[in-house]
Amino acid sequence: MPNLLYITYDYYPSASVAAKRAAKFCKYLPAYEFRPIVLTVKEQFYDAIDPTLDSNGVPTYRTSILKSHRPTEPTNVLPRLSYYLLRIIEKHAFPDPYIFWVPFAYKMAKTILARHQVDLIYATGPWFSSFFLGHLLKKNYGIPLVIEFRDQWSLNVVYRRGMRAKLHTHCDLKILQVADKVIFASEGFLREYQACYSNVDFSKATVIPNGFDPDDFAASNGSKSNRFTITYAGNFYWPRTPDNFLKALLELKIEGKINADNFKFLSLGNLDESMVCWPEIKDVLELKNLQSHKETLMYLSGSDLLLLIVAPGHEANIPAKLYEYLAADKPILLLSPKGATSAKIIRETERGLIANINDIADIKAKLYQMVRTIQTSSCAFDGDKVAKYSCLRTTEQLADELAMLC
Repeated sequence: MPNLLYITYDYYPSASVAAKRAAKFCKYLPAYEFRPIVLTVKEQFYDAIDPTLDSNGVPTYRTSILKSHRPTEPTNVLPRLSYYLLRIIEKHAFPDPYIFWVPFAYKMAKTILARHQVDLIYATGPWFSSFFLGHLLKKNYGIPLVIEFRDQWSLNVVYRRGMRAKLHTHCDLKILQVADKVIFASEGFLREYQACYSNVDFSKATVIPNGFDPDDFAASNGSKSNRFTITYAGNFYWPRTPDNFLKALLELKIEGKINADNFKFLSLGNLDESMVCWPEIKDVLELKNLQSHKETLMYLSGSDLLLLIVAPGHEANIPAKLYEYLAADKPILLLSPKGATSAKIIRETERGLIANINDIADIKAKLYQMVRTIQTSSCAFDGDKVAKYSCLRTTEQLADELAMLC
C-alpha cells in the first residue's frame, strides 16, 4: 500500500473547512489502498478548535510555527514588543504568513521520510506556503508531487492587488509546471486557470469537489421549531455579507408576509446584532455563535430551508457547506451573481432556487415563493443526484488520480 505524505496546515481538531476536507480524504484513502501520513501544526496554533473532531487514527505529525497569534496579547513589555514585531513581519510575509511554518515542517518531513517509505507528496492550499514545502521535498527527494487548489492563488483578488501580484503569478505558474498532478476543488477554478496559463499542461489536472460524509449524518436529527426556519451556517465577511438578504426580510416583514410568530432566520456563525442595521427585523433573527460540527448538522436537519451565499467576484467558489446542505435533504435558497458554479449544482440536483444576490426584489420573491411552497407541500428529493458528492466517491476519484503516479 503506497504511503502518501499529506501536507496541510489545517487538520482536525481545527474547525476550519480545510481541515474537514483533509480529514475526510485521509479517513477514506486506506479503503482505496493508500496510507496517508499527515504533516500539520500543533493544535495550539489553530484559530478555532472543535473538540468533537478526531483524526480517525491517521498517523499525524505536528510541528510548531513562528506565529504572533495567541488568545490575548502579552502584557509584559518585551513579549509585547516581539509580538507586534512579528505581526509586522507576518503582514509582509510571502506568499502568506504561514511561510514561517515551512522550516519547522521541512525538518519534520525529513524525520517522516526517514521512518516511512513515502511514495507521493500531497500539498494543499491555501495556505500556499505548503506548496513551497512540497516543491522543496520533490526537488530534494525526487518524490512525485500532487498540489491541491481549494481556492485560487494568483487569480484570487486578494493576491492580484499590490506590488507583489507578479511574484504571486510567477510562483503560481512555477508550481503548476513542476507538479506531477494538480487537483482543483471547483470546475470554475480549473476553467479560470486554463484561460490564464496557456503554457501549463492541464492534462495532469482534474476537479475533485468537496463532499459530505454520510457517517456525519447518521445521528443528526434536530428538533423542528414551531416557526418556519431558514438557516445559514458559517461566518460572514466582506464581500460575502447578508445585507441584501436582510433587506428582503425587512420588506417581507413590512408587507406582513412574515412575522416573529411564524418565521425566523437562524444564523450559525459570527453574525451579531451590531451587524444588523434594521432593528425592525431583530425579532425574526436568532443568532448563535460558531457551533461544533455535530451541532451544526443538527440545526440543519431541524430547518425548513437553508441559505447559501456566493459573493460577487467569487463565482468560481463553491462553499463547502453546499455539500452538507445537500446531504441534509433540505431545500436551498442560493444568492449568487450570474454564472456561479454553485448555481449549476443547485440546478443539477434540483434542490432549490437561485436569486440574484444584487437584486433585493428577486431575493424577496424567491424567498417567499419557497416559504409558501414548503409550507403547503412536502419536498421529496432524488438522493441519487447528490450521491456523487459523498466523501466516499470523491476519495475514490482522488485515489484513481494518485494511482496514475505510482
